[in-house]
Amino acid sequence: MSCILANDGGEAIEILRRDSSFQPDYVFIDINMPRMNGIELLMEIRSHNLIPNSRFIVHSTTITSSTANEFKGLGVEQFAVKPSSIEGMRNLLALMLSV
Repeated sequence: MSCILANDGGEAIEILRRDSSFQPDYVFIDINMPRMNGIELLMEIRSHNLIPNSRFIVHSTTITSSTANEFKGLGVEQFAVKPSSIEGMRNLLALMLSV
């Protein structure tokens, strides 16, 4: 398994447009990003059908019910509050990817 990192939503879109054969299994989206926030990113991905078979996981330091509902409307099924340590992130990823 490999991981490709984008520094913000704009860079993520650039990566997806650059290689149409790139179809990730999972996409982790932070709610608060520079240039393009998580909702804007997901709306752009969906409107251009860039990665139709990817599963999206939204993570942030806080997730409100209204924000979660916005993402659910765009097909997001999993949400996670960001852990404060690398070990916590490893555990979270192991748990989420085993579902």
